[in-house]
Amino acid sequence: MTQKQRLTEHWTSLGIIKDKKVIEAFKKIPREEFLKDRKEEAYSDYALSIGEGQTISQPTTVMIMTEALELKEGHKVLEIGTGSGYQAAIISKIIGNKGKLISTEIIPELAEFAKNNIKKLKIKNVEIIRRDGSKGYAKQAPYDRIIVTAASPEIPNPLIT
Repeated sequence: MTQKQRLTEHWTSLGIIKDKKVIEAFKKIPREEFLKDRKEEAYSDYALSIGEGQTISQPTTVMIMTEALELKEGHKVLEIGTGSGYQAAIISKIIGNKGKLISTEIIPELAEFAKNNIKKLKIKNVEIIRRDGSKGYAKQAPYDRIIVTAASPEIPNPLIT
């Protein structure tokens, strides 16, 4: 059994992740493609460096956050903090071709890395924008869901108004 299979079995057997769509998205998206190195650790359940002083969150955290969104096919989602693009890719599978994910990243090198990762996997319903996501992105509002995957001391007002 692979590490990826062990993780999905762990989540389902303990009821950590109940949404089958979230599990299926996890199975379809290769986390190792969103890492610059240490790819052999892709399915270890801890955060890993993606450069620029940032990390890709541990798989369990990504899945819990994704499940909490209660995504439906066709949703339009705003993600604040693209990182390497992994969570965006997971979400893209759940919202499907009729859905749209707009993801903001403030660090230019990570925005470019994420764009390349999304393009490499031929994901068409994700748009990555280099900007400070704490200011929101009113240009494509309203959104069905907003997820903040970047650190913030408080919820930025533009995201709740």
